[in-house]
Formats: sequence, structure tokens, C-alpha cells
Amino acid sequence: SFQTSDTVSAANGGTFAGNVTMSSNLNVDTIKNTSGTTLMDADLSIDIWRLTADFSTNAATITGWERPDDGYQATVNGLSESSGVFTFTKTGLYQISLNFNATSSGVDGSMGILAYVSTNSGSSYDDAALAYSGDTDTGNNNSAGFVFHVNVTNASNTSIKFVSTSLASGSVISGDTNQNLTHFSSIKVAPAQ
Repeated sequence: SFQTSDTVSAANGGTFAGNVTMSSNLNVDTIKNTSGTTLMDADLSIDIWRLTADFSTNAATITGWERPDDGYQATVNGLSESSGVFTFTKTGLYQISLNFNATSSGVDGSMGILAYVSTNSGSSYDDAALAYSGDTDTGNNNSAGFVFHVNVTNASNTSIKFVSTSLASGSVISGDTNQNLTHFSSIKVAPAQ
């Protein structure tokens, strides 16, 4: 019998002191740094939703969302939605980016959307982000947006929703089933922290 020196055990692992080059696939479930912190895992989540029609109710959870069905857009392990409340299917640190378009009634100098996050299955919500726009002319080119992060440590009890605010009679948050007027994306950028 003999033992080869300078090898890494397949059963017990080990350390490579130099660079490692792969000429084929490297299949990994989790990548950690040297201190053991998870940097990347295999549970991706990417999603996008758009408002299908104009929304005109003030101080209400915005409903009427759909995933774009244009053929070139796709989702991976995306969110679930019910009555304007979105829940997560995977744990992780998510970046949520929303852009909204609005049409003013001509008197609405300030209309907006609030984002809320719940970590207790919707029993209570915290403010996460706010965007305002407005035009006292009857314009339809009002827009604003925001970005926020959600650390989802428990996918079964974490949810987000978007609520209209300061929306005067006759003004609307603009939606369209054929294009992304008011829309948001959800991208998992890292494992839960």
C-alpha cells in the first residue's frame, strides 16, 4: 500500500493553497467565506409584477397585479400574491424595486405609494419605503420609484404590500396589462442575514 502526498481528502475535505481551475461544471449548493458566513446559495428568486389597470382608491392596498406575459420575461422561485399581499417562497435578502406612473386629476400635487413589510403573517406592518409624485396640471407623465431590502428569515410569515397615498379624486396610479407602467421587481441578492 502507499499514500500520495499533497492531496485533499474526498471524504474529509481540506484546503487548496493555490488556484483551482475547473474544465467542466462545479456543482455547489452553498458558498461560504473562510469565517463560515454564507455568501451564495442555490435558492435563486427573481420576479417582476405589473399593475394591469389604473388604480384610483386612496389609502388602500393596491390590487390588480400580474406577471408580464410578453414571452421574454421570466420568473424563478417568485413571490405569491393574494389580494395585493405578496409572500416569499424562499428565505434570503431581497431587493425590491418599484416604479409607478400616475395621472393627475389636475388638483393633485402629491400622490404616492407606500411599501409595507410584515414579519408576523400580516398581523402588523412596518413602513419600508415611500415615493411621491404630482402635477397640478392634468398630466399623465408623473412617476417616482423606490428601492428597499427585506431580510426574509422565515418565508412563511414575511409579506409585503403597496398602499396608495394622497390620491385625490380623479387621479390614478397608472396600470396597463400590455406594458410595465406601475411595476416592481423582487431579486434575492444574498442568503438571509
